[in-house]
Amino acid sequence: MAGQPAYVGLFSTLGVMLWGAASAVCFLAAAAVRRAGRGTRVDFLVATGALCLVAGVDDAALFHEIVAPRLGVPQAVVLAVYAAAGAGWLLYFRGVLRASGPVLPAVFMGCFAVMVVVDQLELSRLVEDYFKLVGMAALLTFVASEALTSLGGLAGPSDRVGTSPPGNGPGGAAGR
Repeated sequence: MAGQPAYVGLFSTLGVMLWGAASAVCFLAAAAVRRAGRGTRVDFLVATGALCLVAGVDDAALFHEIVAPRLGVPQAVVLAVYAAAGAGWLLYFRGVLRASGPVLPAVFMGCFAVMVVVDQLELSRLVEDYFKLVGMAALLTFVASEALTSLGGLAGPSDRVGTSPPGNGPGGAAGR
């Protein structure tokens, strides 16, 4: 990020890390829930993970800002596709969002809306990045909470780290 203040690279890296973490949380939770044979929220976790993955790749590669325009696709078209995907996600999963409580979804959606406005009006890179990072932190917190809710009750006593089933630990029947 030549010619930019030092914080731009730091914020960009933090952003990519937050997108990646949110995506990984969603995909791992979806796989665990699916493997356990419980279909609760798998579609929500996969769709949310996919959106976070696309956003992270876009952030890392500057896709909508540099790559797409060089390929002849205007930035406005890419942003419209992202907006349509976000609106579709919001409408399709409104029940999950409503059931989870309104605070975190309102925070991340509000922050992302402010970020887009600040970006499009070219007001301040620092303000844009601030709202993006706060929104992404709220999104990561939200998806982690939803993942834990979806995973609730899947781990039995022997599935917890540092424990072993009766008879299999030191001094147990299987260890003799």
